[in-house]
Parts: sequence; structure tokens; C-alpha cells
Amino acid sequence: MGRFIKIAAAGAVMLGLMGGTAAMAQETIIGLITKTEGNPFFVKMREGACAKADELGIELRTFAGKFDGDNDSQIAAIENLIASGAKGFAIVPSDSERHCADHPAGARCGPLGDRARYPA
Repeated sequence: MGRFIKIAAAGAVMLGLMGGTAAMAQETIIGLITKTEGNPFFVKMREGACAKADELGIELRTFAGKFDGDNDSQIAAIENLIASGAKGFAIVPSDSERHCADHPAGARCGPLGDRARYPA
């Protein structure tokens, strides 16, 4: 559960960093991608992110896999966010190794063991 708390904290920090003037924030799109809709932890994470985004005037787009391990839906969400001009996103990946291998931008993920060059 400690890993999930770290992910949630990272998402909250990302939302905080996306803040700025109200005019700038209204033009900002960010995303939150979780594994599934049904997990109570992810539900609370989404609720907190939505509340903070509303407070900051940021457009938050949320996505989730249809089932645990649904990598394809998560990759589609990433592509959707990129196409919409999102400034960033937080993700709880179903399978981080597969995301890097399957996504066209995966080459930028680099080897998962090389955290100094490719921080998570």
C-alpha cells in the first residue's frame, strides 16, 4: 500500500505544480490514468484529483482500464491525452514494462533499470 500512497502523493504534487494564474489554469489539461474504476483506492485518488483540479481551475481528464491488467486502454488514454495537448498526466500503470514496449514513444522510457537516465 505504501507504493500507492507514493503514487497518490506524486499525482497531488503534479496537480499542484500545474497551478498558476486562473487564466492559465483554464487552458491547462492534465490527466489521471488508473488501473481500474472499481478499486476503492483509485476511486478516492480520482475524487481527490478532481477536487484539486476544480479548485485550481484545471481541466482534469480521467481514464481507467476496463479490468486489472488492461494495458491497451491505458495506452489509448495516454495517446488521447497527448493528442489533446495535455501538459502532463499521472498514471498507475497496469504493466510499466509493457507500456514502454507497446507505446510509440516507448523508446524514451529506456530500460526500466536505468532510473538515473529515465526517472519514473
